Amino acid sequence: MHMYTERLKRNEGAQLFRIRWYGGARPRGDEPVYLELKTHHEKWIGETSVKERVAVRERDVAQFLDTGSGSWDTERASALVRFANPNEDQESIDSLTTLLLKMRALICKFNLTPCVRTSYTRVALQSASTNKLRLTIDRDVTVINERSRDSDASNSWCLEDHGTIPREAICRIPYCIFEVKVSGSDVSPEFVSELERSQAIIEARKFSKFLSGASIFNVRHVKTLPWWATDAEFAPLYDTNKVRSSTATQASAMPLVIPLGDLPPRRSSSTRDTSRSNSPAFDSSSAHTEKELVETPMAEEEAVKSSGHIRKRLSRVSRHMSLPPRMSTQQQKGAAALPLTNQIAPRTPARVEPKSYFANERTFIQWISAALLFVTLSQLMFILAAQNDLNEARIAGTWMIAMALFISIYALFVYYRRIYLMKHRKPYGYTDFIGPGILTASLILGVVLFMVYSYKAQGTASSTTSTASTASTMVDQPGQCVRRGLDGVPIMELQPSGIAVDSARGLALVPSLNRILALRDGLPSDQDANRPVQVVATLPGTNIEALEFVGSSLYALSEEIGYSEIIALRWEDEDAESEDTGKGDLIKSRLVEASRWTINLQGAEGMALLPSGDEEGAAPKLVVAGLLSDNLSIDVFDIESFQSGGGRVEKSSKMNKDLVSRGLKNGKVGSMHYFEGLLYILFDNDRVIRAFDTNTGKMVQETLLPVAELGSAYDWEGMRLQRVPSEGIANNGSQLRGSSPPSGTLLLHLALDTPAQVWSLALNEDGGDGGRWSLPRCAV
Repeated sequence: MHMYTERLKRNEGAQLFRIRWYGGARPRGDEPVYLELKTHHEKWIGETSVKERVAVRERDVAQFLDTGSGSWDTERASALVRFANPNEDQESIDSLTTLLLKMRALICKFNLTPCVRTSYTRVALQSASTNKLRLTIDRDVTVINERSRDSDASNSWCLEDHGTIPREAICRIPYCIFEVKVSGSDVSPEFVSELERSQAIIEARKFSKFLSGASIFNVRHVKTLPWWATDAEFAPLYDTNKVRSSTATQASAMPLVIPLGDLPPRRSSSTRDTSRSNSPAFDSSSAHTEKELVETPMAEEEAVKSSGHIRKRLSRVSRHMSLPPRMSTQQQKGAAALPLTNQIAPRTPARVEPKSYFANERTFIQWISAALLFVTLSQLMFILAAQNDLNEARIAGTWMIAMALFISIYALFVYYRRIYLMKHRKPYGYTDFIGPGILTASLILGVVLFMVYSYKAQGTASSTTSTASTASTMVDQPGQCVRRGLDGVPIMELQPSGIAVDSARGLALVPSLNRILALRDGLPSDQDANRPVQVVATLPGTNIEALEFVGSSLYALSEEIGYSEIIALRWEDEDAESEDTGKGDLIKSRLVEASRWTINLQGAEGMALLPSGDEEGAAPKLVVAGLLSDNLSIDVFDIESFQSGGGRVEKSSKMNKDLVSRGLKNGKVGSMHYFEGLLYILFDNDRVIRAFDTNTGKMVQETLLPVAELGSAYDWEGMRLQRVPSEGIANNGSQLRGSSPPSGTLLLHLALDTPAQVWSLALNEDGGDGGRWSLPRCAV
């Protein structure tokens, strides 16, 4: 039943094969019959449906239908075509031969045998000058079961005219068929609409005489019947418990067998069977805007005589059934129920194109994307719950995961459901009223929950003053992390802002507001760490931010309003340094001011001494970091500019501030130090120390600073690196380029602005080149 099923579904490429002749009697011998093949094409293919035909002699039909002889070659098929079409040229013969071989392949593929014959009387109305409109009326439409022959009947390929058939093998269609064929237009003529309104005719879209006969005689073998099978007049024809007839009166008057030659129609055609064994099936052709086109006997005979082959593009056809006189309008509206359980084909099957499947797949992917969105929201909820101990957020995240799973399963169900509907060409059931509503409500609820818990998380973070991100990470541990004692100066008057190491005197000098404090350098013991600090300099009216040794002088950087000052200090009574006994002062000398210069840089906080290159005799340069118009500025000064006794000093060049602060949020410099060939810069507001190779400008290291006190993560103002040799002699670590760094322990001194703290850390070195190091475990 392959062809019947394909025609009923109107699938792309569905075909109908039939043998046609004209006149009352069946052709004999050399008289021609016409083999017709109709192929249906959907609009999305870009081709129109076609009907192809070729004439052969009646005597050759039997061998053409004989599948036992196998496939034919071109020579054999050409001979049959040439006998029936002697007037055709070679090109037409070749074309007809190709078509005949195509039909022969179809016969062999489906093992086609005669199945249903249709007989009817036709009246055709058409203008002699145009074919834009053609009207046909088929009366006395009768379908005959070609399989009703006796097993001992003649070897004819179809029923003989003089043969007899059982009365149940004949069925009269209860309607006349009125076809309106319009060429090049989709609009029906006005008179057709008037006939419909008067109920003289009723529309019967895609009605097929062949489908009717095939389904009537094989009602128990087909799963699906045509949509008109539910009509009040058609329904009794499908009741196998009754004798088929148009009326009960006619049925009772019929003999058991009927001579086939007594049938009234003037022309007939025979369709072919697709069964491979005893299971009946029928030739089928799927159509959407076209119907079977038949011509008047005269017109078709002339066409055959002229060419022997017709390839016809099918026009738009409106097919109607005229109401029989015995049937009232009320009877038509109240159609009888079909007595069988077969499925009924939809009146207007859904048109399924490849893009329909692609659209279904895209819809499925969109649903999966929505499910992934819920997964993302759930993960955000879990993160909020973990960071802020919000159990409600954890519950909401679990709910969103469940929604993601539900949406995925629901999407899969809808996807396969629509695949089923399209595969079976269902015209309804595609609309989804539930899913979009559930998805929208869930999404709105998920976003609202995320906003609520995000707000709660922010409130929690604010109330704890960023406890989670700035909790103390430093532990006082002898020999690793040592917190210096700052006794000797009132704590309210302390604000450490930098560190410098005087290795010759064994001192670590710490600026604090207008004072300079002295501590023991290196990594002190517990006794030295708790020794009171000593004030070695007091500079009224200053705010000292950084210290740097330049030769034998100590330069102090003072931050003023609108400008900054560099003050040169020297030790007074340097020879009076006394040995430290642990009970008195660290040093008997004091720092006194020698010179003072002004620079055009406000908010200066970092200062470092850099070598000036590889040129012989080149003087080092002083680098100062501060603010210029509220933006970071790193100015470079020649040391020769500070040889005078005082005055204003202009910068000689600038450093690329964007290079050193790239990727940082703030970029404010708190301290600088050139050590063992690298320039170290402390960015206090970003809580990092970066190391740069001044030759290449490449950043070779970035270290996140520890947290010494709750809420003071961004208050580191001073840093200084120092290497303590194995012999225990400290050096200030400010070697210029070309010097070889000594071996020993590397220390990092850090000064915390508020609350006032000074730490000394023993660093871990990786043992490679480039000065890379890491903080000890007590400071991470």
